[in-house]
Amino acid sequence: MALRHVKSGPAQRLAAAALTCAVLVTVAACAEDQPEPRAFSDRTQVLADNAAMFQDRLAAMDRFIAEHNWTLGPGQWDVLGSAYTIILVDGEVEQNVTIETGMMGNPAATYYLIGGSSPETSLNSYHPAGSDQDYVLLGEALRDLAPTPWITRPTLFPPDPILKDFLLEREPYTWSPCAGSSYLILCGIRGSMFRALAEPEAQAAAKPEVTWYEDGSTMLSVTVPCWSLSTVDEFPGYAPILRGGGTDEWLAMLANEFADQPVLIRIWQASDGEPVMAEINGELTDGKITMQLQGGWTKTGVPNAADFPAPPNALDVTNMTDEEFDALMAAVDARREELGSDD
Repeated sequence: MALRHVKSGPAQRLAAAALTCAVLVTVAACAEDQPEPRAFSDRTQVLADNAAMFQDRLAAMDRFIAEHNWTLGPGQWDVLGSAYTIILVDGEVEQNVTIETGMMGNPAATYYLIGGSSPETSLNSYHPAGSDQDYVLLGEALRDLAPTPWITRPTLFPPDPILKDFLLEREPYTWSPCAGSSYLILCGIRGSMFRALAEPEAQAAAKPEVTWYEDGSTMLSVTVPCWSLSTVDEFPGYAPILRGGGTDEWLAMLANEFADQPVLIRIWQASDGEPVMAEINGELTDGKITMQLQGGWTKTGVPNAADFPAPPNALDVTNMTDEEFDALMAAVDARREELGSDD
């Protein structure tokens, strides 16, 4: 039986019987019919047990996402979330982005509000369930960049049969959070972890650990090299999610100067595998500058219909192609940089 690390919290007190156990295997590990726990001195076996337990819990999260992803079948994941990315270079803020997200139904309605230090430079995107269009509302300081406050573009979230086949063939389902929602940061963190654990050299330094809570929920923690944050082949890493004006220089450093430096990833999940929080933290230096990187995603609740806006009046909307939208986003980045926004 695998050894478990058990951690108590304000709402998660260990039962008195469990506290008397010499080794915390399960909450009921002191029962008379339990086998003798293995001594911690067998360090090699302890590490092997923990690595196997880590993979089991990671697989539980992947199964949950795949089974509840509306692009893969009849399931749905109704969830509100909040994501953030902060980059400091030598103590100065280079990026500070928050993203409020929501997803509900099958087919899913989704929204995300991208903000930062200046609400006037925010972008509010809304995808009505079943629509072939995404609506984007420009913040007050950006509205002169387009003919109308709202624009539409071809949707980012179609139930693409080719993509669906690709996802169903993937073990684990590394892409599935990205395919049907705006949870790109969660997906990027999971993708970076997947890439690191697939490399023998990175595995040796990963130190995967599982912390168990009394209600069956867990926290997974693993150390990964910075290069795993970038994208290789079709696997998304965390770094491409760090979008916004003025960040390209720092993103390049993650894959180059900082490539072999460690960052810590932690993922919290419910007992059924549902991800409830994920974060990444690292302090990196090349001897010349020091970068602090923090990012994460947290489940904040379960949505209802009132959380999703109604489509705007047609007179307030400009339809754009992907190319026109990309040009607009370039203008948005330039305006944010001009205004000194950290978005």
